[in-house]
Amino acid sequence: GAFTILGLAVTAVFGPASLNTLANNKWLNLFFAALFLVFSVMLMGVFEVRIPSSLLTWTSKRESTGGIVGVVFMALTFTLVSFTCTFAFVGSLLAWAAKGQVFWPVVGMLAFSSAFASPFFVLAMFPSMLKRLPKSGGWMNDVKVTMGIIELALVAKFLSVADIGFSVGNIPVYITYKLFLVSWIVLSAVTGLYLLGLLTKPMGPVSSNVKAMKNIFALMFLAFAGYITAGMFVHKMPLTGIWNNVAAFAPPDIIVRKTDTLGFVISHHELDYALEFDRATAAAESEQRPLFIDFTGVNCVNCRKMERSVLVDDSVLERLHQLVRAQLFTDIVPGIVDEELAEHLKISNQELQSKLLDSSTLPFYAIVSADGKELLSSFEGLDDSGGENFLKFLDAGLKKWEAKKQTSVAARDTVLAD
Repeated sequence: GAFTILGLAVTAVFGPASLNTLANNKWLNLFFAALFLVFSVMLMGVFEVRIPSSLLTWTSKRESTGGIVGVVFMALTFTLVSFTCTFAFVGSLLAWAAKGQVFWPVVGMLAFSSAFASPFFVLAMFPSMLKRLPKSGGWMNDVKVTMGIIELALVAKFLSVADIGFSVGNIPVYITYKLFLVSWIVLSAVTGLYLLGLLTKPMGPVSSNVKAMKNIFALMFLAFAGYITAGMFVHKMPLTGIWNNVAAFAPPDIIVRKTDTLGFVISHHELDYALEFDRATAAAESEQRPLFIDFTGVNCVNCRKMERSVLVDDSVLERLHQLVRAQLFTDIVPGIVDEELAEHLKISNQELQSKLLDSSTLPFYAIVSADGKELLSSFEGLDDSGGENFLKFLDAGLKKWEAKKQTSVAARDTVLAD
C-alpha cells in the first residue's frame, strides 16, 4: 500500500493530459531519455542514489509504535531503504504516468510493490524457508546490469521521438529506422556476451543452477539479436508477432513525395496514401470511388503494427486497390517542410476524426463516400484476428458503396423516365 500510493498520487497529478501532444513533446522526450540513462548507469553500478540517514532514522523509530501504525512505518522504511535499487524501475513507471497514461502505471506500481511484499509475507508464514534462500552475490549484480542495458534500449526510443520533433519535416534524421534496430542488435548481443561471462571476470564461485539460468538468458538475448538482424533483410519474418512488435517500436521509415493528383503522399506496400483530406476527396469524387482513411500518428506503435502485419496482407491490398486512400496524421504531419501547412493539416485531421468517428483513438480506419461526408464502415485499433476482421470492415464499406451507387443510378433513371 505504501509503495503504490506514490504511483497513484503521481498519476492523479499528471492525469489524462493531452496524450498526443505531451507524448510527442521533443523536450519531454529528451528529459526522459536523460532520466532513463541515469537509471541505466545506476543499475550498472556507476553510482547510487542514497536516502538521507535522518529520514531513515525518523521512520525507523516509529516502527516500535506497533499495530497498524507500526506496520505502515515499517513499510515506509522498507520503501525508502529499497529506493536505491527500485527507483530505476519505479521511475520508469512514473515517466509513463507523466505522459498521460493511467491504468498501466498503477498496475505496474501495484505489481512491483506486491512482488516486493510477497516474499516477506510467505517467509512470515513459513519461517523455516529462510534457511533455503540463496545468498546475495554476483547473480544479483548480473540481474541489475542486464536491466540497465534493457533501459538503454528505452533511451533509444525516447531519443528517436525527440529526433522526429527537432528535425525539419518531422522525419527521423539521426535515430533512423535502421540505426534504431542496429542499436537494439548491439545491446542484445552485449547482454548475451555479458551473461556468458565473456565481457567480465568472474566475481566468485557460481552455483550450477545460477550458471545454467544465466546461459539460458544469454542464448535468448543472442537469438534475439540474430532475429532482429534477419528482420532487417528478410521481407516478412516467419514469427510475425515478434518482428511486428519490434519493428513497430522503431521510428517510422517515412518517405513523402508530391504528386499532381493527390498532392503530398506517403507510400506503403507500393500504394500511395494522400496526406491531405481535401485532395483525397477531390480524387475520389473524380474517379467515383469510395475513400479509405487511415487516422494514424508518427509515433503510434499500434499503427506501425497494423502497417507491417494486416495492411501487408494480399487480400487486404486487393481491397485497398479499389479505394482512394488517405493517411491522416493527428500527432505530427511528416514530410511537409511548411510548418504552418503541417500544423493546419494536423488540426484539421483531429477535427475530422472527432466529427466523423467521435473518437481520438489511434489507429482508426474508415471508409467514407467519395465526398468524404458519409461514413460507410469503420474499424478501431489493432486486429487480433490476423486480418480477418479488417477484411470484413473493408468488404462492408465496399458493399455499402456499391449499394449507394445502385440507389443513385436507380433514382436518376426514375427522374429521366418521368
